[in-house]
Amino acid sequence: MAALVRSALKSLLFSTSLIPLSALPALAQSAADPAPAAQSDQSLPEVVITANQVPVEESKVGSAVTVITGDELRANGVNTVPDALREAAGLAVNTSGGAGALTQVRMRGLKPNQLLVQIDGVQVNEVENGGFDFAGFLVDDIERIEVLRGPQSGLYGSNAQAGVISVITKSGRGLAKPQLDGRIEGGTRNSGGGTLSVRGATGPVYGAFSVSSESTRGFNFSRFGSETDGSRSTVVNGKAGIDFNEYFNVEGGIRWTDRGTKADDVDFYTNGLLMDTADTQSYDSFIGNAVATMKLWDGRFIQTVGFNTFENNLYYNSPAWGNSAYYGQRNTFDTKSVLKFDTPWLGGASNTLSFGADYQHEEFRQSAPAVGDLYARARTGVFAEHMIDLPAGLSLTGAVRYDDFDAFQDATTWRFTASQKLAHGTRLHASVGTGVTQPTFVQQFGYYYSNFVPNPSLNPESSTGWDFGIEQTLFDGRLAADVTYFSMNLEDEITLATVGTARTVVNSPISTSRQGVEVTLRADPLSWLSIEGSYTYTDAEAYDTTLLTTLGAIRVPQNAASLRAIVKFAEGRGRATLAVVQNSGMTDNYTYWPAPTYNTVYNRVALDAYTVVNGLISYDLTPNTTIYLRGDNLFDETYEEVFSYVAPGRVIYAGLKAKFGH
Repeated sequence: MAALVRSALKSLLFSTSLIPLSALPALAQSAADPAPAAQSDQSLPEVVITANQVPVEESKVGSAVTVITGDELRANGVNTVPDALREAAGLAVNTSGGAGALTQVRMRGLKPNQLLVQIDGVQVNEVENGGFDFAGFLVDDIERIEVLRGPQSGLYGSNAQAGVISVITKSGRGLAKPQLDGRIEGGTRNSGGGTLSVRGATGPVYGAFSVSSESTRGFNFSRFGSETDGSRSTVVNGKAGIDFNEYFNVEGGIRWTDRGTKADDVDFYTNGLLMDTADTQSYDSFIGNAVATMKLWDGRFIQTVGFNTFENNLYYNSPAWGNSAYYGQRNTFDTKSVLKFDTPWLGGASNTLSFGADYQHEEFRQSAPAVGDLYARARTGVFAEHMIDLPAGLSLTGAVRYDDFDAFQDATTWRFTASQKLAHGTRLHASVGTGVTQPTFVQQFGYYYSNFVPNPSLNPESSTGWDFGIEQTLFDGRLAADVTYFSMNLEDEITLATVGTARTVVNSPISTSRQGVEVTLRADPLSWLSIEGSYTYTDAEAYDTTLLTTLGAIRVPQNAASLRAIVKFAEGRGRATLAVVQNSGMTDNYTYWPAPTYNTVYNRVALDAYTVVNGLISYDLTPNTTIYLRGDNLFDETYEEVFSYVAPGRVIYAGLKAKFGH
């Protein structure tokens, strides 16, 4: 039966992908035909791209969403994506050391592999473990970041259980003249970096290209010794497209990342603490994507066909454990049809119906030191979404998705949202949905540690969650606030367990819950002063299979807050920002195997609360040239986001930015 369903799904995927090809003869027109005007960069924040199958006005989105523009980040001296996410509601960022070290994000108390991460629409969750390492992720080439909270598997399938973080890079589409941007900076701890980017359009062709690089001598991650753990990273990003005519467009892009860092190793045999060792880690990844879009009937019918690939390679070198490596690749083929129509008999509603299918194939291999077997798995999915927009300010959406996994039980997921505009700047928004996360390759097939036993019989994790929020805008938009309550139940959570002296993973026998409150605030009380803030309360459970009890989720602060003040001076040529990030204490656990039994021992430990202050002061020498001085962790706070991994101390940078063609 499963084989029959899989065959039917693949037939649907293939047949729908032929729609634009069969229509091309009717679209044969000169490439010189005028292309529709592209949306300006200034209007992008009003539209959310990720929250539904088609872009939607932010005021009509029912899910809890935060949009962060790249221009805001760069102007405020936020240099990396992890630092940007630390100030967003609903997120906890955990870095195992300093710049270049493993950096993971948890949303609403769930694990990193339960959060879908996309770059320009391509899933970049690492193939071997399902998470994404945000280390070295600079903001230089970013147009916007969209943080979509709550179960989104009804839209995106596996991994979108906690939500979605979507990063969209700059494009040259619609620019009247070429733009060139550059940045160079240097700082303490032998830190430095820079970027160069160019973008523009000529006739129907447009494109963007950027190169960024950062390096630092770093500091010592470990509580012991004095060895500095430096890092370096290089990112190359390119996008290009062509409007053949007003009906047909083809666009594609590539992104290459290469980074490395010195690292320390955990003493698993004595105390589970990080020791000062000479380990190194390196990582490289490649993203490639291409999509063809056809529009008919004055844009009321849109058909897309796309292909993307993601490859990641991770290398470890340890004097104690030897060399090891993970290699993963994910290829995805998808097609989607969008039909827009009106229903006057239904209160004058505007409707958008989206439906389509996708096919994904993943491969994984590891070596330690011999090259291991090649493992592969595939998934085929079909999806549909209906959006209704009523004149009374009510917007409703319903989405459903069916995934056929060749290695696990199939999953049907769904999501419903509502957004209602009221008088006096009030808006209500709500969503409810289900999520699913398939087991990782490592959980299925193991990794090079000899005492880990994989479990190929795991079931996917599943969840049901909902949220409800109130958004209020006052004083002609100079004050805006949003308060959202969320709740979620997680079933079949995959968790570590001990079998004799070995470790393994199992599905939890009980369900656990997560609930909390997310608050965001933005105010412009004076023409020269802006204030932004967020607060998150999270009550998250996790089941401990060793103690057979429910405990608090690790690395998730119960209370987290941020506040940023932005001051403009010298007739707008000067800018000063001060950002405060505060996290309450949280719990973590660590593992060690004491001699002579070497039975696995899990210890829970409390991590202290901490407050980090960052700052920036900049001045425009000319309309196109800016000098700046910025500082991270200005008061040199000592803290840990991951047990025994000391977070970075104070670093001061001085830099110069230049732009031409703006």
